[in-house]
Amino acid sequence: MAPESPDYAPGGPGNPLRERLAQVARELPDGPGVYLFKDASGLVLYVGKASSLKSRVGSYFTPSTDLGP
Repeated sequence: MAPESPDYAPGGPGNPLRERLAQVARELPDGPGVYLFKDASGLVLYVGKASSLKSRVGSYFTPSTDLGP
């Protein structure tokens, strides 16, 4: 999504869209499944699979740890 788009969700917390997506991730089933990353026009950019959808998709909304050089 382009930064000027109202649906743009930058990396930082506090963005309403990001918070809404994080809530949806918390409500996903804890079982196996696939997920799609799409661009603003709906084009599929990535297809992922996970043994736990809730854990995998939720990990995209958790800040990563800086492991250093």
